[in-house]
Amino acid sequence: MSFIDWIVHKYILHNDNSPLPEWRRLHILHHLEYDKEMDKHGQGLGFTYYDMFIISIFSVIPVLLITTIINTDYLPYVIIFHIVGTCIGVGMHNHGHRIFHQHDTLPYCMQVPYPEIYRKFIHEHHTYHHMNAKQNYCTIFLGFDYLIGTSHY
Repeated sequence: MSFIDWIVHKYILHNDNSPLPEWRRLHILHHLEYDKEMDKHGQGLGFTYYDMFIISIFSVIPVLLITTIINTDYLPYVIIFHIVGTCIGVGMHNHGHRIFHQHDTLPYCMQVPYPEIYRKFIHEHHTYHHMNAKQNYCTIFLGFDYLIGTSHY
């Protein structure tokens, strides 16, 4: 999940040649607004159910390739776990991002709450991303930023 989170954020939301230009446009608006004052307003806070479907479909492709190479017996289970895991991760992102930017609602977006103690780490990580958009691409599962060297720490 951390890898998918990082790929979507870096190569779709922060890429001038994004394959999903509408997502890129909304993310630019989000950064323009929140880099100034981190207060209530704006667009691009969450991924809708449709967006979640798109992320699940595109991100399952490398998972299918790897699973096919390793062992096709587990393919149906891997697909199911991947899609469910992706939906949970996107829902956690939506929930945390809404709270971080102090919005009461996030229409048409699944939200999955997570423990308050973890929220502190997520919020600090996200604040640094808004201060330097070339770092901290992971929004929920922070490990890949450390592994790939894009963490601010």
